[in-house]
Amino acid sequence: MKTIIISTKHNWVEKIHSGIKKDEVRKTAPEAPFKALIYDTKTSGGCGKVVSEFICNKVEKVEPCFEYYRDYYDIDDDTLAETCLTEMDLHIYGNGKPLRVLHISQLKIYDKPKELSEFKKPLSSIYCTGHKEYGCDKNCISFSDSDFYCKEQDIWSCGLKRPFQSWGYVEEI
Repeated sequence: MKTIIISTKHNWVEKIHSGIKKDEVRKTAPEAPFKALIYDTKTSGGCGKVVSEFICNKVEKVEPCFEYYRDYYDIDDDTLAETCLTEMDLHIYGNGKPLRVLHISQLKIYDKPKELSEFKKPLSSIYCTGHKEYGCDKNCISFSDSDFYCKEQDIWSCGLKRPFQSWGYVEEI
């Protein structure tokens, strides 16, 4: 199962931990199932660490609907309530584009939050499959005749230094 880290404002983390918020809304999401690690962002009074995790077995695509008098998202009332958002919140956030609803299950709150440096991008994300002579411009270093690796490999081995803006794939160190 793939693992992602999602950056989440502290007030939403509290609602997820209390069980009030059972669905998370994002503009994009990986294909389910996956494990999501919740990063409590510093910008909103959070601790700047990974504080919990959940399993997402279902991602629901929510489409915008346009009528002559208003536009809205095609989401049922129960799901909307479980996001802790209003129709207006969805309208502002989605801006007329499809949204994804991540269904939260098997929530596990950590006794001791984890540092970002305990996670790293998947190794496959730093490898370059192109060759310099075919337009690779990622400062790759020759690894073999058929494969190259990026200079980011040294950075990769040290773990994450900053969170993803929304979400990104990770491996545990």
